[in-house]
Amino acid sequence: MKHALTIVGACVACATLALLAATPWQDAKAKEKAGPAPGGPTAEQMAAMKSYATPGPEHKALAEMAGSWLVTSECWMSPSGPSEKGSGTSTMKPVMDGRFIQEDFSGSLPMGPFHGMGLMGFDNGTGHYQHVWVADTGTGMLYSTGDVKGDVVSFHGEMWCPLTKAVRKVRFDVKKLSDTERTLEMYAQDPGQPEFKTMVLQYKRGSQGSR
Repeated sequence: MKHALTIVGACVACATLALLAATPWQDAKAKEKAGPAPGGPTAEQMAAMKSYATPGPEHKALAEMAGSWLVTSECWMSPSGPSEKGSGTSTMKPVMDGRFIQEDFSGSLPMGPFHGMGLMGFDNGTGHYQHVWVADTGTGMLYSTGDVKGDVVSFHGEMWCPLTKAVRKVRFDVKKLSDTERTLEMYAQDPGQPEFKTMVLQYKRGSQGSR
């Protein structure tokens, strides 16, 4: 029932926006005479929806990531295990009129080549960054929320680990070193165990990494 109510709520919101888009603009005098439509959104509600939908400085910063990147990686399967190094390419592009940045990643792992896709944005309402990641190495989605901490955006989320057969806590820090270099460091924590570093990605614009 909760899911059904959520879907109904989303449909009502979409229908409201559709009606607003379809309503012809009237001059100020006609609006004043007619007054607000019965049951329609107030001017305050309209302003709130517009503010929520308008990209801000955080979205501008995300758009700066657009372009092609060369990526080098180092991964650890366990705290005491050896690291595995790899490489890949990443293409990022703004979507939804600059409200989100989409990443298309292709690289290599010890088990072979893989492809992943990410979507990152900033929620004006909650004031948090959001990130969703999917890859052909699993059937689950990693959803994380992030905040600015110093010179990094630090994300926290959870994902199912097939090695431990349990939900693993995940955090990763995204740091801009320059206009041509960025890093991503990921850490994991299994139930009852200390946190350990699982991955470091080095993003660099190169001969193939122009914007």
